[in-house]
Amino acid sequence: MHTFPAAGPVTASLNVLAGTVAITAGDGDEVTVQVSPSSPSKSSDVRSADQTRVEFSGERLTIVQPRPLSRYAWFGGTNAIDITVHVPRGSRIDADSSYGSIRVDGAIGPSKIKTSYGDVTVEEGEELILRTGYGNITVGRANGHTEVAGGKVRIAEVDGSANVKSSQGGTFIGIAAGAIHVTSSYGDIEIDHALAPVVATTAYGKVRINDAVRGSIEMRSSYGGLELGIRQGTVAWLDLDAHHGSVRNALDNASAPPGTGESEEQPDTVEVLGRTAWGNITVRRAATQ
Repeated sequence: MHTFPAAGPVTASLNVLAGTVAITAGDGDEVTVQVSPSSPSKSSDVRSADQTRVEFSGERLTIVQPRPLSRYAWFGGTNAIDITVHVPRGSRIDADSSYGSIRVDGAIGPSKIKTSYGDVTVEEGEELILRTGYGNITVGRANGHTEVAGGKVRIAEVDGSANVKSSQGGTFIGIAAGAIHVTSSYGDIEIDHALAPVVATTAYGKVRINDAVRGSIEMRSSYGGLELGIRQGTVAWLDLDAHHGSVRNALDNASAPPGTGESEEQPDTVEVLGRTAWGNITVRRAATQ
């Protein structure tokens, strides 16, 4: 176990070849690091854990796992390690892993986390950049601008703008308080509450927004249906086209929407553009708010 005193948030830099990383950002005035072999019975894992460099200087934590001296070393063992880190709340994380998952519990500051093979999980963070080549990404709360690219993506709440790219798997966003841009190659896109502009595009899959409140909404799918719920009281301007499918508009038509008089408060509005080549389009009032 490595223990270092810390006066406040730090920057943690991790370069990992293979293994799991578990980071907790919480209360306290120290940084702790535990490096263990993933399989204590494997000499390659034990050696890799023993040789992993852990340093702390100038409020910066550095963890570097050594690479095998020979490219053929992989055939003799996994060289896998488990890293457990505790840092003060609000710390920055800069983590890069080739093989393995990365999990962060607690609230972190602006951070960049990347793994080639494995999942990325963050409880809460600011200005996050999260990427995985083959794996899923899960975020509890993202504050500020967020960049996410991975397989299946799930974000409970975005308090800011976000660009989300999903290669294989669905995308779910619970609350989108800022402008959201979502693209998917293969998978459905679902946003529960859209409080700001949304652009959602998938090649193969459905696009669904359960509760749109205000702003421009653009929904596109090459092969899949579109479903949009618009909050009660929000005025909607619709431009919809299902090339090989049907369009169902369940909204009430009104020549003068409520709240458009000079003395009345102006209602929220949404401008909707919906396009699908193969699939149906449904627009209705939101069931919940």
